Amino acid sequence: KEAFENCNVKPEFYEPSNELSYNELRKVFNRRFDFMPSLILLPSNTEHVAIATQYATDNNIQITVKSGGHGHEGESVATGRVLIDFANMNKTDTSLPDFNKGDITIQQISIQPGARFSSIKAALDKKHLGIPHGTCQSVAIAGYTMGGGWGPWTRKYGMGCERLMGATIVLGDGTVKYLGTSAFYNTEKTSKENTEGAESKLLWAIRGGGGLSYGIVTEFFFEPFELPNIAHSFQISQDTLPVLETIKATSVIEAWEKVTAPGKYPQLIGTNLKVVAKG
Repeated sequence: KEAFENCNVKPEFYEPSNELSYNELRKVFNRRFDFMPSLILLPSNTEHVAIATQYATDNNIQITVKSGGHGHEGESVATGRVLIDFANMNKTDTSLPDFNKGDITIQQISIQPGARFSSIKAALDKKHLGIPHGTCQSVAIAGYTMGGGWGPWTRKYGMGCERLMGATIVLGDGTVKYLGTSAFYNTEKTSKENTEGAESKLLWAIRGGGGLSYGIVTEFFFEPFELPNIAHSFQISQDTLPVLETIKATSVIEAWEKVTAPGKYPQLIGTNLKVVAKG
């Protein structure tokens, strides 16, 4: 805690003795896992993350980082390690000025790593905007994006990581880097040493390279798309269409592949086919 003495705003700390809050924060989505971090740190800005990372590196303290905690194996939390939890960094900003690239202006939004799709979509809907997202509203943006980001919009707009145009990242020694469009929106903090443009190898790496390496991202900048005026969603299941009982699974798969063939139905946004085998 002494590392943050000079910060005007202090992060929040939770220890096992803060039983109620501590037990809630240490949970991961897969309740098969029950980890006990030695300390939980809730930063409120990039500076907090940089200080914590540098201090941990200098003092050989092992850390884990959690945005939404949806990793299948619960890697975001570990027993005996310090947990950096982004629960307090959960804002979505849709009021950014357009990014100017030569003669082209590109709309941008920024999302903090702890923002979950339930709040992200609500903020974007107000502006009639979207980004490629998944179908689980409690998933947070960081792990989803750095893991690639597949979802219903992928057919039309690509993976979530493909819409990522910038990021603010804290490296293992506490250095802060402003990648891609992040430098445009953080001009007062940037210099030649900590700025990397659109061709940044680091930016390339976090677009689907996974959330367990490279650094800790504290800010994501996306290029959104306009939502359609009308979108239809429907489900066909064996329960509602009994004739499916008499059709072979291979025939259903073959029919589905014909319907979803590239270019056949340009207005088709996304499809899911679930086949459940009998025991």
